[in-house]
Amino acid sequence: TIELDVTEKLIFNLQVPSDFSLSTVICSYGFFILAPNQWIANRSPGKENLQEIETARGYFQRSLRISDGRGIMIRIRQKNKGDSLQVFSFEDAPELSEDDYDCLKTQIQRMTRLDSLQEKMMKDFHLICPQAHSEAYGRLFRNPTLFEDLVKSITLCNMAWTGTMRMNQSLCLHLGKGSFPTPEEVIAVEPSYLKEVCGVGYRAERIHRLAQMMANGEVNASELQELVHQGKIQKAYETVKSLPGFGPYASGVAMQLLGSYEFLVSDTEVIRHYLKLHGKKNCNPLQNHPKVESEDFRQKTKTEKGKRGSKEVGRAAEEHYKKYHPFEFLVYWRELQYDYESVFGCSYTWDQSVFAVLTSFNMKRAADHVRFSKKPKRAKSV
Repeated sequence: TIELDVTEKLIFNLQVPSDFSLSTVICSYGFFILAPNQWIANRSPGKENLQEIETARGYFQRSLRISDGRGIMIRIRQKNKGDSLQVFSFEDAPELSEDDYDCLKTQIQRMTRLDSLQEKMMKDFHLICPQAHSEAYGRLFRNPTLFEDLVKSITLCNMAWTGTMRMNQSLCLHLGKGSFPTPEEVIAVEPSYLKEVCGVGYRAERIHRLAQMMANGEVNASELQELVHQGKIQKAYETVKSLPGFGPYASGVAMQLLGSYEFLVSDTEVIRHYLKLHGKKNCNPLQNHPKVESEDFRQKTKTEKGKRGSKEVGRAAEEHYKKYHPFEFLVYWRELQYDYESVFGCSYTWDQSVFAVLTSFNMKRAADHVRFSKKPKRAKSV
C-alpha cells in the first residue's frame, strides 16, 4: 500500500455509488488540470500490479472554502472502486464546525456529480450509449462552484491550453491566496489588475462584470442550476449566453457543466476528432480528404474554401452526434478522451510532464513529449 502523508488527518468519509471510481471521475474533464485542482498521479515504479486499485492510481487535492470563506487544503482518496471517499485536511487546518463539514461535502459532491439527478442521467445515458455502461462512464468532473466553472470557461476561449493553465494559476495566486477567487475577491480589484497582474488580457472586463453579477445576485447560481434540473434547457442556455464573455462555444461548455449535454458546438477540436474517427464523406469541399491531419486542416482553413469546408464538417459532426440526443456532448467527450488516452496513456497517469502538451497539435507527435515509453491500458470495469 501507499503510505499516507504524516500531516494528513481524516475528517470524514463520503459514501458513493458502487460503480464510482475517484480516478475516473476526477480525470474525466480537463478542468482537473487547472489550478487550484491537483491530481497527484502515482508514478512510483513497481506499482503496475496494483493498476486496478484506486489507491495506487493517485489522489486529488485542492483548497476549498469553509463556511466563513477561508480556504483550507483538502485531500481526497479512495481505496477501491465503490469505497467511500476519504477526505483529509492537514495538521495546520482550523477546527471545523458542522457548517464547515456541510460546506465541504456540498463542494465535493458538486465536483464529483454525486446527486440523484446525475444518477438518473447516468441510467438514461447508458441506455443510449451501452458501451459506457460497463465503464461506469458519465460523471464529468467540474469545479466546486458555478462561478469557478464560468470563469474557467471564459479562459478557454481564444487561448492555447498552456495560456489557460497560466491564467487560472495566476488568479489563484494573486487573488485567491491559493484558493480560486470568489466573486467578492475579484470585484475588490480593478479590471486592470486582472489584465496586467493576472494576465487574463481582454477577458478582464468580462470576468469582472461576471463577478459583479454573481456577487449582487443578478445571476443566481442555484436558480440557474434549477432551470436545468427542471428541464428548462433553452431558458438556461439563453441565460448563460447573455452573460459577459459567453458566445456559443463558452455557453456550450457552461451548459455541460450545469448538467445538460445536448450542446455540441463545433470548434477545431470537434472537427479534427470527427474527421479522424469518423471520416465521413459529404463534407464538401473536403470530401476527398476523409482523414485530414490537424496541421493540414489548419492550413486549409486559412482559405475561403477551407472556411466553408470547416463549417460543412462542423455541421456533419453535429448531425452525427444527434442520434445520441440529449447526450451529444457526453458521447463526443468519451470518444475524445479515449482518443487522447490512446496517445498519452490513461488520464489518471498524467502529470506535469503531460499537461502542457495535451493539445490536438501534439496528438500525432506525443511520443516525443511524454516521459513514459509504455502507455498503461485503461483498466476494464468489473
